[in-house]
Amino acid sequence: MWNNIQWSDDPYPFRITVGMGKPSATERELYFMVDAEDYEYGAGNRRGRYVRIWHEMNTEIPIPIGRWITLEYYIREGDKRDERFYMAMTPEGG
Repeated sequence: MWNNIQWSDDPYPFRITVGMGKPSATERELYFMVDAEDYEYGAGNRRGRYVRIWHEMNTEIPIPIGRWITLEYYIREGDKRDERFYMAMTPEGG
């Protein structure tokens, strides 16, 4: 989810990325993870870069493989005190 984009020179570009991964190379299960990143513009001819603000990985509930799932998420724009991110996963059948 892009909230303001850096390629239009917006002063406050920000993005949230939902993905999946493993907490370690030996882990068999995949889990959902989410990153929030802010963009720092470069000076002069230097390109800018995204900087991670926070990262979370759920390691309690693995992603079911071979089943449909419904994802529900809620994002509230704000600052460190009142921004919110919520995500729920419901596998097919409950």
